Amino acid sequence: MRFQVLSQSLRCLPHSFALLGIIGFSFQSGCDQGGGYAPVTEKEVEQAEAHVHEDEHHHHEAPHGGHLIELGDHLYNAEVVFEPNNERLVVYVLDAHAENTVAVPLEQIEFAVEGGEPITLAAEPQEGDAEGQASRFSATGETVAAIKDIEDLHGSVTVEINGDSYTGALEHDHDEHDHEGEAGHEH
Repeated sequence: MRFQVLSQSLRCLPHSFALLGIIGFSFQSGCDQGGGYAPVTEKEVEQAEAHVHEDEHHHHEAPHGGHLIELGDHLYNAEVVFEPNNERLVVYVLDAHAENTVAVPLEQIEFAVEGGEPITLAAEPQEGDAEGQASRFSATGETVAAIKDIEDLHGSVTVEINGDSYTGALEHDHDEHDHEGEAGHEH
């Protein structure tokens, strides 16, 4: 019985050597052609996988407690804030990570309300904005007064930054959050 098992193992041995030879030849021929193949370490694989997972869950916090709208492919953000007590809508123009304001030379921007009249927001420069530029825009009036909750506001904002026009939609992602009873929920 032992001889039979040993015999079967030995019969597979030439196939194993042939397979190893093919793999070795493949790596060798790749190196000879200047392909620069190098073995990938387990640490490199873990780092790459961690980076992929970071990108999947890439999230920035809105510095004024509003809703972030991505402008461009992770180039800028617009933060939409509704102040119900003042019946005021505010849009901040922010950098890619929503950490710093980005002042733009515009007198106004527009929020296109889905199914309604657009809201024009006037420039309201903040401390640190260059002369003739603003990173904050706001609006009041009947259209804004009709908004009872930011959750009811749907639409998009368009901002021109450095000669390029960027539009982003205000989305309320209710699938990931439970808003019942929350005072200051995020999106």
